[in-house]
Amino acid sequence: MDDLQADLDRVEVIFSRDYSQRFKPGFEHEDRNPSRKPLNPERSLGSVIKLLTPSPSYTDEYNEWLSLIPPRILALVFMIKRFYLNSWGSNWRRNITVDEIDGAAGHEVKMFDRQIIGSYLRVGFDEGDKWRLFKVRQDFIAADKVQMEDDISASVVVSAAALEGCPETINTKRSVKLVKNCEYRLFQRPDDAIHPGFDKQTSWT
Repeated sequence: MDDLQADLDRVEVIFSRDYSQRFKPGFEHEDRNPSRKPLNPERSLGSVIKLLTPSPSYTDEYNEWLSLIPPRILALVFMIKRFYLNSWGSNWRRNITVDEIDGAAGHEVKMFDRQIIGSYLRVGFDEGDKWRLFKVRQDFIAADKVQMEDDISASVVVSAAALEGCPETINTKRSVKLVKNCEYRLFQRPDDAIHPGFDKQTSWT
């Protein structure tokens, strides 16, 4: 980020804008209270994302205004909304900082003195074999998967009463999970390890 304060000024414009007139006639019902500001506690992060995403329900003027908002400003807006507390009031800017490096403002945004790191999802490649990256929502937290085996299986949950030949030890009033190994129908490595040198944390065979 080249100029934090200038970018926060643009964020302030978004937070203080009047959104009550953004709909075309006949579409006002899509928001039960269109005048709610982005930091209003009655607006969720998802609602703010929808508010700042172009839509055929919005006026041409409003959609044009949305198209002029740089992605980095939107990312700041969503980040602030994600962590915003009502106790901040209008003084939310104090929680967003950058370090001072050699007497000049740095470029790494921090909140509560903690580095803000964006999460991105790669969805295939473009025609030039470049990655197609998309930024995920600010409230997205990736799960850690603990993999105990590498078998590929298919499973289904059914009522035990619907099965024939169930052992007497199984309570027929409950459901059971049937699991079948299906590796003989699928390739063993569905990840990027199938591309030589692409995923250096796995081996390619």
